[in-house]
Amino acid sequence: MKGLIYNSLSALLLATATVATPVMITAAQAQMVFRFSAPVITDSGVLGTSHFIKIAVLGMSLQDLMIALPSQMQPFQSVKVTDQTGKEIPANIAMNERNITITFAQPVVPETNLKVELSGVRIAPGTEKSLLYGITAQRVGLRGEIPVGTAIINLPER
Repeated sequence: MKGLIYNSLSALLLATATVATPVMITAAQAQMVFRFSAPVITDSGVLGTSHFIKIAVLGMSLQDLMIALPSQMQPFQSVKVTDQTGKEIPANIAMNERNITITFAQPVVPETNLKVELSGVRIAPGTEKSLLYGITAQRVGLRGEIPVGTAIINLPER
């Protein structure tokens, strides 16, 4: 019986030592490379009474951008779309209480960074600390909407 216990313990120790051996990873192996081929949200936040969402246009040109507004939002003043240089992008902007649809006058080419700014934002009393904006897009040459993601706006303490 003692031999069986010692043999079992030896096997257990050997298995533990084998599993616990550290694996060395070189710096080259540790680096991750992301290659996006669709629009991606790069930032979002609050500037005074404005909310902003930044989107990198990657892969194909973008013709429309749709934003689903959080239910806690009350009517706001305006929407402005600019590129990485601060230049306003010409677009037809249609909005209702739940959605914003931005149809660009000319397709937005890849490698462009967009900033969508909603000014004069008011939030319903008792709103949680974060708002979620659902973003979808329509790319040139493709039918249907492409999900871009959810922009999270963390509200400052009041």
